[in-house]
Amino acid sequence: MEDEIFAYPRNNPGDVSRYGFLKDISRLKDYVSAGPLRSGSAIILTNEPRMWKPARAGASDEAFSLTEGRSIGNGLLGWSDATSTITRAKHPGIEIRGKYDLLWSQYSLLAGSSCEFRTLALAVEP
Repeated sequence: MEDEIFAYPRNNPGDVSRYGFLKDISRLKDYVSAGPLRSGSAIILTNEPRMWKPARAGASDEAFSLTEGRSIGNGLLGWSDATSTITRAKHPGIEIRGKYDLLWSQYSLLAGSSCEFRTLALAVEP
């Protein structure tokens, strides 16, 4: 509906959201590698530019950047030493298996506003 209003609080930091998406990739890889499924997909839809824009160089969450055009592959992603021990304890490093090219697509641009939605879809295979 064109007149539908969505108002969500900005209480989920971009660093934890990016971390969560990559954690989902890792879990999905484990699932398809162990089970009867041949593949899976991880899809994110967001209007939060911090999700697709480059992380600040040296940022504590730089390893979890979902920057357009980045390739993520085989290895451990972790927080920088500047990250709080609480964050590192709640969100330990993520082992990524496979290679994933991050290519965002524009989903929609709300008329009369600068609110842009983008999607990132990644295929996960065993």
